[in-house]
Amino acid sequence: MGADKELAAPWIKKWHAIDNSTLGLNFKALVERDDLVPALSKLQMPALVIWGRDDSAISIEQAKQLSRGLVHSRFLVVPDAVHSVSMTHAQIVNSTIKQFLSDAL
Repeated sequence: MGADKELAAPWIKKWHAIDNSTLGLNFKALVERDDLVPALSKLQMPALVIWGRDDSAISIEQAKQLSRGLVHSRFLVVPDAVHSVSMTHAQIVNSTIKQFLSDAL
């Protein structure tokens, strides 16, 4: 994360403070959730998919599948970014969202 260690520090502290007994419930919710990929093509609005190149939670294949499933999507890969790309690379994410909304409206 390099210079973004300062941004990550409060989040790391929050993760360490989580009651471990709830982690199992969170994991179960993730594993048992419905697969919505087949329904994505029904969404006709513009969509922006932003993925961090170093994301260990969602693979590039999954991110591309999401983007391909959305009819009117744009796909952005942010180099040197992890799963929480909006927190660690706020400037690029915010400027991309701003441009996306400007183009969509």
